Amino acid sequence: MLITVLTVFLVVFGLAAVVLAWLSYRTSRNSRVLLYSQSPPTSLLGTALHPAHPSLQVLYDGQPLADPRVIWVRLRATGRADIRSGDFDQDRPLVLDFHVKVIAVLSVDTGSSAVPGPKRQVDETKLKIGPDLIRMGATLAIAVLVDGPPSKLTCESTLANVRLRREDYRYPADEVAAATRIALGFREQR
Repeated sequence: MLITVLTVFLVVFGLAAVVLAWLSYRTSRNSRVLLYSQSPPTSLLGTALHPAHPSLQVLYDGQPLADPRVIWVRLRATGRADIRSGDFDQDRPLVLDFHVKVIAVLSVDTGSSAVPGPKRQVDETKLKIGPDLIRMGATLAIAVLVDGPPSKLTCESTLANVRLRREDYRYPADEVAAATRIALGFREQR
């Protein structure tokens, strides 16, 4: 009798272990994370130590900008599956809020000239991205022109089964300088 109870217990315990292992594998396999970061803003009118000449003015589409700055935003998809356009709940985009007026998206680097950048729209202080495919392992670098000193970038997501996390990425000096060259109209060679 004791052997029968032990056998049933081991079979049930074994089945439970197999089910838990399968569930753990399945959830880790579909685990997706979207990391985001923001570079230090690059002023187009100099710095506090080396301000631009007072009569220098920066215009965008004929409109003067009081304090134009360029910021790199980096989005990196990790995990074992793509973030598909269908993962955007009710087709609502990912929203990056700079908390300062966004003037324009200056460039989008997907890491490959064959891969187009995602859909994007500027809305006051926000940059809306998607719904669109973001490939597993892809890194998007977006140069954004803002007017004023930005605070810390915040990100709102409606992505299903995708965790959103701020990444502490240290932008190399040449990447930050590239933002200024892009803003001034020089083409990047990539």
